[in-house]
Amino acid sequence: MGHLEVWRGAGGGRGATLLVVLVLLSGSMAAAQMPAPSLKVPTTLFAVAASADWATTHRILSTVPGAREANPMLGITHSHPTRTVLLGAALDVAGVWATHRFVAKKHPKWARVGLYAATAFRLALVARNMRMLATRPR
Repeated sequence: MGHLEVWRGAGGGRGATLLVVLVLLSGSMAAAQMPAPSLKVPTTLFAVAASADWATTHRILSTVPGAREANPMLGITHSHPTRTVLLGAALDVAGVWATHRFVAKKHPKWARVGLYAATAFRLALVARNMRMLATRPR
């Protein structure tokens, strides 16, 4: 089953669509305040990967009985998928801002490497989430 079939088959996509748009906008706002043009690509890629991760996380938390976010920083929102995603997205925006503000000024190469590494990690989470969605009991 393809990714879109799993996504559509889960039902009720309006709230998730709005959530993805909000996460993308928050990532775009962080990217708009970038000090170095060389960070546009890694920041944008991270925003897209993080958005995909949060979208699939929201779907899992909304549709899989007993599912919980593994990040201990988000444990306070365990029974509210939308709050979990919003808090997580806010932490992502803060992390990108801190990378641009404190790391990129003196170490732009390390900032790029960090953003690319974070992107790769988030894509691995998306792949795991998609496998969980594809194999969940119906």
